[in-house]
Amino acid sequence: MQIHDLYDNRNTRYVLAKLPASFMSEISKWIPGESMEKELVGVEGYNVCNELSESFKNYLYTLANCLTSEDLEIDSAWMNFMYKHEFQPPHYHAKKLSFVIWYETPYDISDEINTAKVAMHSKDGQFYFVYAEPSKDGEVKIKYLPADSSWNGTIAMFPANLMHGVHPFKTSNKPRISIAGNLKII
Repeated sequence: MQIHDLYDNRNTRYVLAKLPASFMSEISKWIPGESMEKELVGVEGYNVCNELSESFKNYLYTLANCLTSEDLEIDSAWMNFMYKHEFQPPHYHAKKLSFVIWYETPYDISDEINTAKVAMHSKDGQFYFVYAEPSKDGEVKIKYLPADSSWNGTIAMFPANLMHGVHPFKTSNKPRISIAGNLKII
């Protein structure tokens, strides 16, 4: 597993990693048939630690402060189908750890930026975290992740109480498909 990014300060902790092809094959088994149901099938109780590298497990140990390598299971998981101009506003989850997997992203960030009215300020199609910076009197910060088609098969894990969302994309008529969920400590 290739670790893309470890971002860790006292306010925002997350980890990004490319998932192995075997895990992506496993995920495809969870996706419901043609019904377009959003809840995934057969994921509850799946021990995700079996698929993660040691460095990723160590980071999760730091993130949750109480994990061993076999202590995480999927509590709930769902698919997000978002189409052109749709977005997910900032939100958080009421669990310990959350994740998002970029399953199928139909655009390139460079195209999103180049088609924006003000390209240098475009955040079209980007995933983001929102957090307060206590050392700066609670100043709100946003950390953008330029997730596009090159991120397919990438997972982000983060504290469930970390606000996150995604901006709309504008350059494709195909859906952006992600898998999100929460992990429980067993």
